Amino acid sequence: MKLTRVQFFAASIIAGALAGGLVGGRVLAGAGNPDEKMKTFSQIISTVQDKYVNEVTSEDLVYDGIRGMLRTLDPHTNFLDAENYKDMQDEQRGNFYGLGIVISKRSKEDPLTVISPIDGTPAARLGVRAGDIITHILDSARNIDIDTRDLTVQEAVKYLKGAKGSEVTITIARVGLDEPLVFKIVRDKIDTPSVSNAFIIRPGTGYIKLSNFTQTSADDIDRSITMLKSRGMERLIFDLRSNPGGLLDQAVKVADRFLSDGKMIVYTRGRIQGSDQEYYATKAGDANEFPVVVLINRGSASASEIVSGAL
Repeated sequence: MKLTRVQFFAASIIAGALAGGLVGGRVLAGAGNPDEKMKTFSQIISTVQDKYVNEVTSEDLVYDGIRGMLRTLDPHTNFLDAENYKDMQDEQRGNFYGLGIVISKRSKEDPLTVISPIDGTPAARLGVRAGDIITHILDSARNIDIDTRDLTVQEAVKYLKGAKGSEVTITIARVGLDEPLVFKIVRDKIDTPSVSNAFIIRPGTGYIKLSNFTQTSADDIDRSITMLKSRGMERLIFDLRSNPGGLLDQAVKVADRFLSDGKMIVYTRGRIQGSDQEYYATKAGDANEFPVVVLINRGSASASEIVSGAL
């Protein structure tokens, strides 16, 4: 079993205590007092900083400790430090620098999988496909050479993103191929427009492809519907295939465009007071009373599930 740094430090210190080592009983937590347990955690951090063979920062120890804790819950609960939070905001605004792939891990044990390449991006041009499994990431300039089995999605994204023009090498396992594929990809600006396609397929039938749920999704849908109506749209194919989701408020607003006033869109339930919320449609969809077919696949997740479920 591979231990994280904090887990290894804690195991080592506790082993020393049991053997009558230098830290003795002062790292043992009280039976049920949360304050005592936090005190123990702080003592371990201090001991590691003072006595570990290499210099380590309290920030690294605390952040790694948080990530290790959250990994025990489920694959969807994650901690974002300031850098990762900024990256997430950049994506939600519609652009970032990277390869141009949407990745996912359905559980801690599952491999890092490409949900879909983004059209026109470096990864798509080189032939990365949906369903490809990324087994290894190599970035010599940043001293990154890592197996992806134990990475979270957020950690993998951090390694895959980088400065414009920089290079990263990914090793891919693809179903049907005995040998792995190696792609050397030069990072570039990745524009992620919420609506990637909107056109008339045949007279009276419109098509809208929504690729993700960013800050502009509802407005992009409004513009696309207005344009298609001007071209004679009487019915709509709404494509949410391989849409990994995004912002909850945008999921609610997009669903609102197609539902009549007062219809339930989604609700949340939680343990703490005030966490229960219900979201209902308004009159925003009253002007869009036309038949809608929604397309989804196994890559349609999160906000896509909310919208398709509500419709």
